Amino acid sequence: MFKKSIIFFGLIVSLSAAQNPKMQMSGEDMYNILKPQMSLMYKSIIPMMDRAQKCFSNAKNKDEALKCSQMMIDESSKFMPGMSKEILKGEDYKDFEWNDKIKKETVESIAKSKEEMIKMQNCIENSKGIEDLNSCMKEIGIEKR
Repeated sequence: MFKKSIIFFGLIVSLSAAQNPKMQMSGEDMYNILKPQMSLMYKSIIPMMDRAQKCFSNAKNKDEALKCSQMMIDESSKFMPGMSKEILKGEDYKDFEWNDKIKKETVESIAKSKEEMIKMQNCIENSKGIEDLNSCMKEIGIEKR
């Protein structure tokens, strides 16, 4: 139900594109623009993931799990309005089974994603430039593809 962070993907794509010689903006310039935005975003999204993890942990049935999904979509729309609209338009997010196994997998997936986001947030906040960021991401096992 909960997919890997599209936010991180957007960051890497943006930074990779910024390093493309055909682009007018340097990777360092793009990094300087994106770093404060990404820091703010992670400061909001990580607590949202805490709430989602707790919500899904307490969800006793599909209706309650759907409310958790809706909460995540609503809160994510602050940062990714286009993606949220697409999810809501398709309504595929409502098509899932809810049982103890799926509940456990969902909660574990959110926990793992949250851990990865915390590592990425630390890389972003502690980096002094794009080379620092790239090096940190490589150290934590996340590299440009």
